[in-house]
Amino acid sequence: QTLGNMNGYATAPAGFRAGFQANQDELEPDDTVLEGRDVARVIVYGPPGSGKTTLCKLISEKKGLVLINARTAVQDAMEQKTPMGLKAKGVLEEGKVLPDDVQVDVVLERLAKDDCADQGWIIDGFPAKSAQAEALTASGATPTIVLLFEAAETVVVDRCEQRRYDPETQAEYHLVANPPPDDPAVVERLEQRAEDTEENLKHRVARHTAALPSLA
Repeated sequence: QTLGNMNGYATAPAGFRAGFQANQDELEPDDTVLEGRDVARVIVYGPPGSGKTTLCKLISEKKGLVLINARTAVQDAMEQKTPMGLKAKGVLEEGKVLPDDVQVDVVLERLAKDDCADQGWIIDGFPAKSAQAEALTASGATPTIVLLFEAAETVVVDRCEQRRYDPETQAEYHLVANPPPDDPAVVERLEQRAEDTEENLKHRVARHTAALPSLA
C-alpha cells in the first residue's frame, strides 16, 4: 500500500512488496525498488505492530541507509547536547509535550548530517501529522519513496500486548515470538510499557487511522 500525494511526497512504486510469511511473521522485503537510486530517502508508515520498525531495520542494514526514529532522534540530540536537543530538553523539563515544530527541527537537524546526505535515510513513522509533513516538505527533506503498512486492530493488539522490556538492559522481548532468557531474575523485572496495553493500543490504531487522510 502507498500513500497518495503526501503533500508533494513521492509515492512508492508498485514493485515494492512488504509482508509477513503466513506462519512465521518474518518480513521478506522485496526492496529492488531501491536499486538504481543514487541516494534513497524513505519514509515508512503503519500502526503499531504492523512491522514497519522491523522492515526499517532490515532495509537500513541491507542498503546502508541511516535509520531515523523521531523518538530516539530526540533522545540522541539531548544526550549529545545539540542545539535542538537542548531546546527539546528544556520543553520536556517543563513537563510539556514536545510540539510539532521542535520534533521537526530535531529530525531536520539529524537529516542535515553528512551521513544522511552521503548514504540516504529511512525514517520510521515520521512525520505523523500533516503539519509535520508540510514542514519537512518546505525544508526540502522530501522522500523518494513512501511506504504504508496496514494491520487490523485485532492483529496489533495480539502482537503488541505480549511485548515486554528489561528496564535494566533495555532489551526488548515478545512473550511468544521472542521470549526472554530462562533467567528468573530477568523475568521478574520485565515490564510492559503503558503504550502496549490493549486500551492504549486501540487508541493508537484509531489515531493512526484518523491521521492518514490529512497526510494524503
